[in-house]
Amino acid sequence: MTKRIGIILSALTVFLFLFYTIWALLNIFQASITGFATTADVPTYLVILNVTSAQCNFTMEQGWNLVSIPCLPQNEPVDNVTTTINTSVLSIHSYTPGSADPWNAYNPSLPWWVVNDLVEFDRKKGYWINLNESAFFYLDRGTASPNVIGLSAGWNLVGYPTMTIRNINDSLANIYPNYLIVYRYNTSADSWFEYNISAGGNLYNLSPYQGYWVQMNISDTWIIDW
Repeated sequence: MTKRIGIILSALTVFLFLFYTIWALLNIFQASITGFATTADVPTYLVILNVTSAQCNFTMEQGWNLVSIPCLPQNEPVDNVTTTINTSVLSIHSYTPGSADPWNAYNPSLPWWVVNDLVEFDRKKGYWINLNESAFFYLDRGTASPNVIGLSAGWNLVGYPTMTIRNINDSLANIYPNYLIVYRYNTSADSWFEYNISAGGNLYNLSPYQGYWVQMNISDTWIIDW
């Protein structure tokens, strides 16, 4: 009786092994045909970037500045990007929606044993930069296009990774009507420019070097190819 049970268990083990092996191979084959995995309902993009030489140069004011750095073809460490303003930086902050701790920070005055969890700049993100004095920012790198920016339901702090000023309706056309409100901060007046999809507002264009708060009613993908 014990021997018979052992034979049955061995046969069952072999059967399960073969079943899961065939199942895994079928999924790999299907993913290779379709170009994306079938286990997640998330679009996958094959993006071929066109990189063009460009320089970022603009002045940040004393206090809080909401900015983005469009002339970064690839992510770079914070210290590399902020060379021209490093003596003026008090802190830098970014926001990642959906994270347990969505805020990341860089503070150059913290002691060496404190870990800064904001370690690099991404052209697709917006950043709060707090300065102890006004400073001129300069970076000679390049722009990359197209840019694919994933937006989550709720608030997103995004960059504007292009050097082209564009009307806000044209800029956000491919995520219409899934956005609700867009904000840009005015450091000089300590006030906000706003565009509401239902009521309009005083924010008419999207511009390089600016960071933006974008509120979404559902997740979407913003494609900037200009």
